[in-house]
Amino acid sequence: MSCRRYIALWVVAVICSTNALDSNARSEDIYTSHHPIHKIAVIDDDGRMTEEEYAQKKGVPVEEVQNRLAATGVLKCDNDSTSAQITGANDTITTVAHMFKSKECAKRNEPKKCSFTVKVGGKELTSLIASLADIGYKCPGGRRKDDWAVLKLQTPIGVKPYALPYSDEKIWPDDPVISIAATSTDFYRVAGRDSRAPPKSIEECQGRYPYFEDGLQVMFASNCDSSQGSSGGSMLRERKRHDVLMAITAGNKETAAQINRAERTGVPTSRAFAEGKWASYHIPLKGAFLEAVEKAIGGRSP
Repeated sequence: MSCRRYIALWVVAVICSTNALDSNARSEDIYTSHHPIHKIAVIDDDGRMTEEEYAQKKGVPVEEVQNRLAATGVLKCDNDSTSAQITGANDTITTVAHMFKSKECAKRNEPKKCSFTVKVGGKELTSLIASLADIGYKCPGGRRKDDWAVLKLQTPIGVKPYALPYSDEKIWPDDPVISIAATSTDFYRVAGRDSRAPPKSIEECQGRYPYFEDGLQVMFASNCDSSQGSSGGSMLRERKRHDVLMAITAGNKETAAQINRAERTGVPTSRAFAEGKWASYHIPLKGAFLEAVEKAIGGRSP
């Protein structure tokens, strides 16, 4: 699972993208509640931390970390769960499009049958989804750069939303980022799964090679660790006053066989991922995605 294992170049990932990036119908990044969850041992160094571990590293109270990162939560739809976050306003969330439909427009989950839950100081706050404001996958067919969705909540949730980036902001190779996932199938640090909000993972990592189309950054890789359930999670740029949502995690680089093997054995994948060295890929909050969020919240957040 650690990025230390990956030795191929990003160009290999682009060439081989059909194994993971284009396999949305497989739902490889969404955690399905029927699957057994194992407490997985880490073979290599894993940079992901719990809120408590991150607070200890930073030398701050855990309550400060919980409040700061409370906007990242769990989106639950029927039997599927994935990560999402409150973005720009406390009645608006962002996540991946493939939670609701495949790139080929096959329906997955009905947004109005979903709920979103955050956890602050041991208390869970939940709101049902009111509507799908916009989605990147347009029929017929979608492209991997369009794997985003913007949703409105029935009830605003009283936590600070992540701020929006400037339209010309980018994540460049080696830029520091904070990767947050509200749910990951290989990051259960405690027994039991009754909570709607399982342990949140936090990792300080770096951006890697960006991909441009018509002069606009449409995707980038990172060395951040991810697993099923991380999809839709937050890629943050830290600022003094607030955190900026620069992108969402759209998937990891494991094949279906590697994912199934990890679930069956309870051991993370130790061989090189099929698509190259980077552990995750991300959809930046730019272009049509950023415009959709701004429209949903009625303009830019302060």
